[in-house]
Amino acid sequence: MIARPDLPDSDDFARLEADLFERIAVRHWRQVLRHRLVALAAVLVLAGAGVAAGTIANPTLQSKSAYCYSGSNASSAFAQVGLANNAHFDSKPGTTPTAARIANAVLLCKGLWRSGVFSTGSRSGAVPKLQACLRDDLIVSVFRKTKATTSAESFCNNLGLSAP
Repeated sequence: MIARPDLPDSDDFARLEADLFERIAVRHWRQVLRHRLVALAAVLVLAGAGVAAGTIANPTLQSKSAYCYSGSNASSAFAQVGLANNAHFDSKPGTTPTAARIANAVLLCKGLWRSGVFSTGSRSGAVPKLQACLRDDLIVSVFRKTKATTSAESFCNNLGLSAP
């Protein structure tokens, strides 16, 4: 058989075949990677939605409870207290709590300190200076205020919360 220079030989066909399979493998790997990233993104979105749903207080919790913290930050020990069921203290769900509701929360937290719930040993029953702040979900949170000169707004802002 006479070799023709214008036609590929068997080595050329082998190189073309190897190149074709390499391109197919790369394209397939990219497609698999893209599908895995989409699946991961979907899982993260669903997990984030679940966390958000779990951290947003329902209207009853917003209007009927407050958190009393033993320290001056949100990672300190806390107790949840129930607020009085009284039209004077209530505000519409999803709105900023009334001044009376905030004062009631501070009063209940003082009661926890007086009863020794947050006692630090020899100072059982001592009530420190307390500061009310609002969480993003509009639940009143009362913290121990260590620096009396700090304004309510700067104290709450340092915690990532807002002042009432």
